Amino acid sequence: MEEVLETGFERTTPVGDSVARRFLLNHVDYMEAVATGVGGRSSRTADFAATDVGTPACIYNSATLLRPLEADADRVLSEIEAFYKGGSGTVFLWSCWPTPDLRGRGWHLQGHPTFMVRAGGLPLPDVAPVETVRVDDLERLAVWERLIAEGYPFPDTAERLPGAYMSETFLRDPRTRMWLVYDEGVAATAASSFTAHGFVQFSFGVTRPQARRRGHWAALVRERLALAGGLPSGGIFSDDSRPGAERYGFLPMFRFTLWSMDRPQEGA
Repeated sequence: MEEVLETGFERTTPVGDSVARRFLLNHVDYMEAVATGVGGRSSRTADFAATDVGTPACIYNSATLLRPLEADADRVLSEIEAFYKGGSGTVFLWSCWPTPDLRGRGWHLQGHPTFMVRAGGLPLPDVAPVETVRVDDLERLAVWERLIAEGYPFPDTAERLPGAYMSETFLRDPRTRMWLVYDEGVAATAASSFTAHGFVQFSFGVTRPQARRRGHWAALVRERLALAGGLPSGGIFSDDSRPGAERYGFLPMFRFTLWSMDRPQEGA
């Protein structure tokens, strides 16, 4: 019998086999927790995990590959595309491996954001004193959700706020934490983390343009690192946020490949 060599991404691979595997399983749990909190669907196979709210929902209509696309790529992609038949809202496809060119199937390349990691147990960075506010009720959750939608932006969710992708169910999930920073009485910065599989994911972080360079983002980096304690932390960072992450001890590991597919708008 031919020996089967460990790739690091089989279903039987221990969670702690690599930091990348910890993050990947954290990431799909996070997507499922958000999407199902607002009544969405989820599916997980040996090849991918997928969530669908069925309406525009920020990044939470997402499929994440659990292994590289190989000779059976057409089958895997067809299963993903079938999952998203019907409904509306942009669909995203995340891969921590390079993929074939999917444009012929109707996908659009969004880019290659960097996966970055900071070891647990390192000293917390010194940052400017900024007051941070924990999101712990529905009123603040609605503020947080709108700030994320406007800051990135995700304009197709505007008519569904609040509740386009955030729910009380997710707010009360013990794995999640969310914060706000106010600037002159206006919510200016929002960030969140999600802890699962021995990893603390920096799941979101955005500052309004007029409030940047005031230490808000750094203060919320420190909040999340304090929460991490001895666990590794990190996430997928844009090229804009990567330099700031590197200043606080995050190391670039590799780049994800991110695709999107547009579904018809409701009523179209």
